[in-house]
Amino acid sequence: MTPNVPLGCRVERATAPGTVKVRLSGRIDEHFDPGALAEGCTGAVIVDLSDVHEITSYGVRRWVSGLELMSRTWLGFVNCRPALVTQFNSVRNFAQGGQLVSFFAPYLCTACGKYFESLIDLRRQHAQVAAFETPAEKCPDCKAPAELDDLPEGYFFFAAAQPVPAPPRAALRWVDGGGVAMRVDKEVEGDLTVLWLSGSLDRAPSFRRITAGLEGTVLVMAQELEPPSPEGLTRLGELLKLLGGEVFLARAPVPIAAGLAGDPALLGPARLLSVRVTFACDTCGAVSYRDLNRTTLHGFEAGAISMPPCPSCGKPLTPQNLAAAGPAGALMRPEPPPSAVTHHLEAHAHAPKVSEAEPVVGDLVPGRRFGKYEVKRKIGAGGMAEVFSATLLGDGGFERKVVLKRIIPLLARDTAFLAMLHDEARLAARVSHPNVVQVFDVGQQSGVHYIAMEYVHGWDLNAVLRLAERFEVSLPVPLAGAIVVQLCAGLHAAHAWVGDDGVPRPIIHRDVSPHNVLLSVDGLVKVTDFGVAKAADSVHNTPTETLKGKLSFMAPELFRNREHDVDARVDVFATGVVLFQCLTLRHPFRAPNDAAIMAAILASDGPSARELRPEISPELDAVVRRALANDAQARFQTARELGAALEQALLPLGPLPRPEDLAAFLKELTARLPTEGHLHQTRLTSSQLASPGLGNVPPTKTGSDGKS
Repeated sequence: MTPNVPLGCRVERATAPGTVKVRLSGRIDEHFDPGALAEGCTGAVIVDLSDVHEITSYGVRRWVSGLELMSRTWLGFVNCRPALVTQFNSVRNFAQGGQLVSFFAPYLCTACGKYFESLIDLRRQHAQVAAFETPAEKCPDCKAPAELDDLPEGYFFFAAAQPVPAPPRAALRWVDGGGVAMRVDKEVEGDLTVLWLSGSLDRAPSFRRITAGLEGTVLVMAQELEPPSPEGLTRLGELLKLLGGEVFLARAPVPIAAGLAGDPALLGPARLLSVRVTFACDTCGAVSYRDLNRTTLHGFEAGAISMPPCPSCGKPLTPQNLAAAGPAGALMRPEPPPSAVTHHLEAHAHAPKVSEAEPVVGDLVPGRRFGKYEVKRKIGAGGMAEVFSATLLGDGGFERKVVLKRIIPLLARDTAFLAMLHDEARLAARVSHPNVVQVFDVGQQSGVHYIAMEYVHGWDLNAVLRLAERFEVSLPVPLAGAIVVQLCAGLHAAHAWVGDDGVPRPIIHRDVSPHNVLLSVDGLVKVTDFGVAKAADSVHNTPTETLKGKLSFMAPELFRNREHDVDARVDVFATGVVLFQCLTLRHPFRAPNDAAIMAAILASDGPSARELRPEISPELDAVVRRALANDAQARFQTARELGAALEQALLPLGPLPRPEDLAAFLKELTARLPTEGHLHQTRLTSSQLASPGLGNVPPTKTGSDGKS
């Protein structure tokens, strides 16, 4: 079943601003060179393992050593073959903190016996893999259903235990297959023909068709070409030679310019006019590009030209790849190009022709400054935001650990959403309570919209419930109740908020769920993301879209009348769902799809928790049923009322557990996890736990951002 494996392992790499792709082929064994793997691996690193079908025990040690040598900010693995998947699952620290983005699963056709491998992309299929559900596949020969040629619990272990992969934007070109096919746009201006090249030289069309009929002077604009392999550089040389006449190459990305400098014969009679160099700000992380000609390239190298200012903070920028671009200066001649070429370059100095990606200005980059924050690492991503741990830096050495949530660009362009988000976040920032995650800051810098929030060292409640289910451990009834009592206290603080003018301005959460309840290592319960759901609603146009995401926690009155005034009772209902889950590890409205969940919520007051867990007292069961009352008037009217009734029902069981009791339980529960580094994250999320969903409730497309 395994193809013939060549001896040794070949290492190839391609680079782009902020990212490196390493492709391995062959066998990883005792001859594997860790230094060859780690060489040049800075920034975001993608390792392509599609051509590695075998690794030995000695090879594992050398592999791990190579990963340890990398100076990278993010590490991902793509196209991983089954032999490597086995190592991810069984060898501690085999990933060295990296993320498995895609891997091949082995399938066997039960009808004809054919073995084949199918690629699984965890960015889209993580929920299925985390539930140990095998993606359906058909035999490529006889089209009969095929089965996974392994046990899902074993083969999917590592993939299920890690969070949903979130490659940085710079690395997406490598994750998605190493680039799109090369495209050529042609423009004729008198005797000048301009060719705008974009995409991958490794996937180039027939150059003879491109060059047919070209006459006069030709200008090749190369800034949108992806970093090529040696074969791609050879193809570029073939194109330049086929053009004939006077040929000029401008704005060559550094990898292309460096490749031409290494083999000047590829350039042929063509002239290199400029190299595109990346400049970054060490203070705030802003990134921009400069097209350097012979004079400016030598000027920057010699220090005769001062560094350009950062467009965000005004501090001097630092060239990121000037050393690699330097040798290309020898290919540039001092005489100026024809005036038609000069005029065209000036006219298009700031207007890329095809599809140049916008520079990342002041973006959140691990290891760099973002305004007054120092970004540490990315810890999650979701439908609304990317989440980073960071440090707030103040005068006199003041530091404070925070969480930064960067609103995704799609929503950042929606003015209605941003206005609503800022309004709600400013209100939430005024709620000061031990059971509410504090909002410190909300704003935008250089086009990046963000929220700065209190850092909670611990786990979200959904992760804890999944972990308890995985190890078949029920939360003690008093402890489950104590969690919700603290949750009610935090919710009531927001519901009862009064403005400085003495006018009540209740803040309704609208998205209470285990994902938004954080449990600190000290045993404190904190509710987070007030008002985010309301802001999310502002960008939707239809009732169906608005309901998605929080549907399984939504009060029935909102299904009956979407225009119904939202008050504290919708949060009370959702808290009742959370209470039911804490007591039973099941969702009260179990159903296979959204429509069935909605019907179940509308049909009744929900099931009895006591039927699933007989040790629950009738009094406590009554509290749960009342919190889930179908009629809002019959429900607890405030979160404080629910919390008080819950405390009263728990009295016969003894004193209410203290935060230190919850902390001890969490420590004991999480100690059951394996000791692999990838399972010990600062914020353990549900997506990191290899267990099926609670009560078979479909994964929600939550309107709030990634929780971690």
